[in-house]
Amino acid sequence: MSKVRQTLPLAWMELSGDSAVAPEVVEDFYEASMLCRLPKLQRDVFSYMETHYLDRVSFKMYGQIFTNLTTAKDPQRMRAIFERALTRYDREQGQIPPEIIYRLGISAAIGLDDFVGVKTLMREMEMNGVKPSVEIVSRVMVAQANKGDVKTVLAAAEKLNPQDERKWHEADINRVITSLGIAGEPDAAFDFYRRSQIRLSPQTLMKLMLVCRGNSRPKHALAILANRRRFGLKMLPAQYLTLLEIIEELGIGGAPTNEMALILKEMRENGVRFNDRVHAFIARNQHLLQGTPFMLTPPVSDQSDGIAQVDTDDQPRARESDMPLLRELLDTRKFPQAAAIVDSYAYVQQDSSSLGEEVIIVPAWIADIAVEAYSQNQEIDKVRGLLRGFLKVRGVVKHALSRIVGLFGGKSKLRDNRMAYEAFLAMQFQNFRIYRVRDALTRFKHYDDAKASLELLKQVSEQISEALQDTNILKNAARHREDFMRTLERSGTLNFDPTRAVRDVLRILVGTKKLDLVGSALDILESDGIPIRAVDFEYIFGAMSKVNDKNDGPYPAEDFIMIWEDMTRRNVMPSKAVLRLVVPVLCVQGGPGDDKRWKRAAIEGYHQAVKDQHDNYVLPIACFSMLLQAAAETGSVVDVNAIHAGAVKALGATMNKKHHSLADHSNILETWNAIKSAKAAAERSAYYGRVRNDA
Repeated sequence: MSKVRQTLPLAWMELSGDSAVAPEVVEDFYEASMLCRLPKLQRDVFSYMETHYLDRVSFKMYGQIFTNLTTAKDPQRMRAIFERALTRYDREQGQIPPEIIYRLGISAAIGLDDFVGVKTLMREMEMNGVKPSVEIVSRVMVAQANKGDVKTVLAAAEKLNPQDERKWHEADINRVITSLGIAGEPDAAFDFYRRSQIRLSPQTLMKLMLVCRGNSRPKHALAILANRRRFGLKMLPAQYLTLLEIIEELGIGGAPTNEMALILKEMRENGVRFNDRVHAFIARNQHLLQGTPFMLTPPVSDQSDGIAQVDTDDQPRARESDMPLLRELLDTRKFPQAAAIVDSYAYVQQDSSSLGEEVIIVPAWIADIAVEAYSQNQEIDKVRGLLRGFLKVRGVVKHALSRIVGLFGGKSKLRDNRMAYEAFLAMQFQNFRIYRVRDALTRFKHYDDAKASLELLKQVSEQISEALQDTNILKNAARHREDFMRTLERSGTLNFDPTRAVRDVLRILVGTKKLDLVGSALDILESDGIPIRAVDFEYIFGAMSKVNDKNDGPYPAEDFIMIWEDMTRRNVMPSKAVLRLVVPVLCVQGGPGDDKRWKRAAIEGYHQAVKDQHDNYVLPIACFSMLLQAAAETGSVVDVNAIHAGAVKALGATMNKKHHSLADHSNILETWNAIKSAKAAAERSAYYGRVRNDA
C-alpha cells in the first residue's frame, strides 16, 4: 500500500499533464485516492473532473469533497466548487440545487466570515423549498455563537427536536451542544444532550466537558465524569491531556474523587504514552497527587517565603520526572530552582590545562536545559564550565552549543566573543555541522585560529560539492561564462555564502602567516571536485599584499612566486586582477639569481591574462610601466610590443578616471616609447653583431 500511495500521485500528474483523460479513468483515480487516503490527490482529481466532466460529478462525490475541504479548512475552494455546481441547474426550468450543494455554499460562507452570504443562501433554500439539513443548521448555529449572536442561537435551538424524523448524527448533536456552550447557555446544552438520548461517546463527552470549562460548571463536570466511569467509557489517546487540563482548570482533580489520579492511572493501564506535556502536567499538580503513584521524586513544596523550592538532597534523581519538571520551572521563570536541579546532575572537576578553572560535565539529555537554567539564573561561570565540558566530552549537545552561540555571540548584554569562539570549537570537537559559518569565521579570524578555519573549510567544501553534484550549476555557469560560486549563492541551495566562506578562510590562513596551509586548503577544494578559480588566488595575493602593507612580518618575493607556481601547477590562468597584485613584487623585489626568472613569470602571466576577452579589468599604469621595463630587460621585442600596445590602450582608458593631465599623458607615453625604441635598437644591434661574428 505504501508504494501505491507514493506512485499514485505521480501517475496522475503524468497522465493528466499529457492529454485528456477519459472520465472512467478519472473516476478510478478518484476512488483510488479515497481508498489510499490521499486527500490532496482527491482534491486534484475532483478539480479535473468538475473542469472536464462536470455532469458526471455525483452527489456522493460532492459529499466526499465537502468532508475533505472541511478537514483541510479551505473555504475558498469550497465556494468555487459551489459556484461551479450551481451552473448545472437552470432555475428558469425549475431545476433546484440539492441540499449538498447549498451545504457547500453555506459552509464556505461561514469559513469566510460572510454572514450576509449565509443568510442569503438560507433564505434561498426556503424559497426553493429545500429544507436545511440538521448539519447545515448546526454549523450555522456554531458560527452565530462564535459571532456572539446569542438570541439567534437560542431561537434556533428551541426549534430543534433531536427525536424528530430527520437524520441526526452524533456530530450534529455535538455542534448544537457546542453552540449553546459558546453562547453561555450551559443548562440549555445539557438539556439538549439529555433530550437527544444518544449514547455517551468520547467526542460528546469532550464537548460537554468543554461546555463546563467555558461556563465554570465543576459540579456538572464531576457528574459527567462519574457517568463516564459508570459506562466504562475509554477516551481516545489524544483526548486525555485535554481532559486533564479541563479538570485542572475547574479545580476538581483532587479529593474526594481524585479524578486526576484516576485518569492518569487509566492512561498508564491503556498504554497511552506520557509525553512531555503530560509529565509537565504531573509536575505542575504535585499538590493533588501526593500519596499516589504519580508523586514525583523529589517533591515540590511551598516554603514560607512563597517561593517553590526543590529538595535535591534526600532523594535520587529521575530523568522521567525531572525533564518535565525542569521545563515547567523554566516556563514559569523559576530559574534558581531549575539551576538547583541541574546542579544535582553536574560533575565538576578542575581543568588541568587552564588555571584551575572548573569543567562541568552533565548528561547529554539535560545539556540544553542546563545552559538555559544557568544563563537565566545569571550563573555565567557555570555556563563557561559547561562549555569546557563540551570541549572535552563528546555527547549529543548540539542544541546546547547553538544556544551558547545565540546567547553570547549576539548583541545582547551577555555578548562574549571568547565563549562564542569556544562554542564553535566545541561544535568541531563534537563533529557537529556549523550552520552560522560567517559568525564562526569572524571568531576564528579574531583569535587567529588557522587550524579551526581549515577544519571549517572541510565542512564548507563538502557542502559546496554536494550542492554542485545535485544541480547543473557548473554546466550552466560555464555556458553563460558566470562564476559558478556566485550562481550557487544566488540559487539559495546553501545556508551560507560559499564565495565569502572560501575567501575568508584563505584570508585567515594568509593573515596568520600559515602560508603552508593555503595549499592544503586548495587541495581540499580540489579533492571535493570544486574547480579552483583565478579569484581564489586573487584573495590569496590580496591578503599577502595587505600583510606587507602593514609591514607586519612581510611576505618576501619567494612566497609570492611559490603561490604563483602553485597556481600554474593547478592550470589556473591568472587574471588581470591577480597581475596587479603580483607584478609589483615579481618585477621589483627580485633577488640575485631569481630576478630574471620572476620577471619572465610576470610577462608570461600577462600574455595569458590578456587572452581572456571577458576580463574587463584595466591594469594600473604603474603595473604596465613595471611590466614594460621587465620585458625590456628579460623579454623579447615581441613581449615589449605586446605590453606596449596594451599599455597605450589602458592609458587612454584611464586618462579621465585618474585625472591625468595632457602633460602627464605625454610624459608616460614618451617613457614607454623610449623603452620600446631602446629594446628595438638593442635587438637590431645584437642581430648585426651576430651577423658580423658569423661572417
